[in-house]
Amino acid sequence: MAIALSPDAQRLAAGGASGVVRLWDPATRQQVALLKLRKGTSFWTMAFSADGNTLVVVNEQALQTWRAPSWAEIEVAEKRTESKTP
Repeated sequence: MAIALSPDAQRLAAGGASGVVRLWDPATRQQVALLKLRKGTSFWTMAFSADGNTLVVVNEQALQTWRAPSWAEIEVAEKRTESKTP
């Protein structure tokens, strides 16, 4: 299992052999995102960039990155989803 905390301590990423990274809000202890790696990919190392906006996951064969959305971007996306729900 690998765990990474963003430099501002606003995001916690955890994952490993399952090939899934769960992104958490440490303040609320709620999962805010589920990131899936390429099928069959496991990893042991991950880290956030210095600005906390990019998550890097590394295994022996590949490097995968995600840009972490800001909380404002997440809120806008959630509002769009809610407005589309009948």
